Amino acid sequence: MKESIKTLIELGYSKSDEEEIVNSYALNTLKDETLKENIKANYKLLIDLGYTKEEVIKITKMLPALYSYTEENITKKIDFLISLGYSKEEIIKMTKTLPQLYGYSEKKIIDKISFLINLGYSKKEILKITKTFPTLYGLSKENITDKIDFLISIGYTKEEVLEMTNILPTLYNYSEDNIKDKINFLIDLGYSKQEVLKMTINFPALYSFSEENIIEKIEYYRMKNLDFIIIENTKYLMQSMKKTKARYNYLTEEKMFSLDESNYSKLFMSEKNFQKTYGVSTDALIKLHGLDSQIKRCIKK
Repeated sequence: MKESIKTLIELGYSKSDEEEIVNSYALNTLKDETLKENIKANYKLLIDLGYTKEEVIKITKMLPALYSYTEENITKKIDFLISLGYSKEEIIKMTKTLPQLYGYSEKKIIDKISFLINLGYSKKEILKITKTFPTLYGLSKENITDKIDFLISIGYTKEEVLEMTNILPTLYNYSEDNIKDKINFLIDLGYSKQEVLKMTINFPALYSFSEENIIEKIEYYRMKNLDFIIIENTKYLMQSMKKTKARYNYLTEEKMFSLDESNYSKLFMSEKNFQKTYGVSTDALIKLHGLDSQIKRCIKK
């Protein structure tokens, strides 16, 4: 057995993993002894940088070429990314999702940033977006511009697309069919296309919600005559139904509020302000709500 394979097995790779890594295009030209030493050195370096053992295995399976890089290549790339405005911790997190970032040239990264700035994003926005969605560095310019053009063809303005992708950068990864299907799904629930556009501009994450999640929330707000929230303040759909239901029951039953357009924001206060105002935590209300439900079920039995 090759020494490099033995080393990988000792480090925790499976047999299929180590064979795939050793036989990858980037590594199969290296001498066995050289590859073994690279694996040991780079594995230790990655652990020292802050990756866990499981994360090192995962990212090197995604990018076996990491074991062909010198320690200087890796640390130099980190220093370069820090010079762009990322922290070391952010780089480690980004490369867990996109280890290929270590393989991109400085020119390729700078070119992508310049391209995004020319589209209308600020440098600060690009840093923010790529921290949460590093895959943007791996998307082609054509892929990005095609998605923007597609969203504009649906009815958004370019400015709205940039704003939406600034909030939900993963929108660049959604297929055109998935986006169309979500729009048609919301239209089938009774909203006009213009209302759907407004809702998703206010809360782009609506595209990431499951249909079941959306239906549950819409049905609840409609039942409580609060369905105006869905169009006017779509972002409130972010709040979990457990929290909403517990607060609604407390405010209407204990505090005797009649919630409407003038005061519905009480449902969505920050936890700090809610506790300060009412002297009770939402978690306590959720537990109480669950207990009340159990008691009601027992009584029915």
